[in-house]
Amino acid sequence: PGDVEAALDAHDDVGIVFMPTALYRSGQLFDVERITEAAHEAGAYAGFDAAHSAGAVPHEFDAAGVDF
Repeated sequence: PGDVEAALDAHDDVGIVFMPTALYRSGQLFDVERITEAAHEAGAYAGFDAAHSAGAVPHEFDAAGVDF
């Protein structure tokens, strides 16, 4: 999330942050709620691809405010 926040701080024209929920090789999970909050604070939408985590990790996209 820190890298996403830094990128959003460095660029004021971001319209959407779209990321995977997990990296398939390492299994690293991203902090969906924190990234969504950072995107919204920057005036951008937040979207996530859960192809590698759906069914294995419980996701609360609505509760986190994810747009896509």
